[in-house]
Formats: sequence, structure tokens, C-alpha cells
Amino acid sequence: MHVLIATGDNRHGDRAVAHRVLELLANPGPNVYMHDVRELSPVLAEEIASAEDVVFIDAAEQLGEPWIEPAGPRTLPGRIVEDARLRFRFRGQAYICHVPGLDFGNRSGISPYAEMRARQAARLIERVLAA
Repeated sequence: MHVLIATGDNRHGDRAVAHRVLELLANPGPNVYMHDVRELSPVLAEEIASAEDVVFIDAAEQLGEPWIEPAGPRTLPGRIVEDARLRFRFRGQAYICHVPGLDFGNRSGISPYAEMRARQAARLIERVLAA
């Protein structure tokens, strides 16, 4: 099983780009669980415990293409993963997919730039799921 977790505030422009990535992935397959949250919390540790891998998707306040990297121990996703390893015996891999955005102000909807990056991020994640 693969777990995809999108975080971000839908009311702050491109902060919602991670949620858009999940929308673009729509039906990734029977072994993929998609979770939409506003903020990461320790409760997620139990939810990822039985996963083969987990990808946290988050907006990045920088320009460029989306990228995926291992969830390091100094990040909030990394701490959640470590908790899942210690308390629930999670043995999978954990990654963060960073999706660049431009406009993080108080407006609804994402910018055209973030939409383009969300589409690229969805393709990146599809490759991770296929591996």
C-alpha cells in the first residue's frame, strides 16, 4: 500500500497546490490511500504504519520544478515517520514532494504557475507509485 498525504491551507492561494496534486491523481489504483489534511499531526503515524511507502506533498515557496526527496528527521514529516517506526513498526520509505508556488496570499484558487507545477508533481508521484 502507498499513502499520499497532501497538506496546506486551501484559503491561501498556492498553499493549496498539494491538494490539487491529489485531485490530478484522482484514481491512482486500489493500493493507494490518499489523505488530504490542512496540517500534519502525530495522528498520521498510525495511518502510515502499514504502508510500503508514504509521500507527503507540500507547497514550496520557491521557483523551479517539483522535486521529491527523502523525508529527513529534521522535518515534520520525518518526525511523524520516526514516530510510526518506533510505535507502529513502519518499515517503508518516506518522501516529501515539494510543489513550487508563487502566490501565497489570501485568495482562493491556485495560480497558473502552481497549476503547471501540480501537473508535473502528479507525474513525478505516478513514477514513484509505478516503481
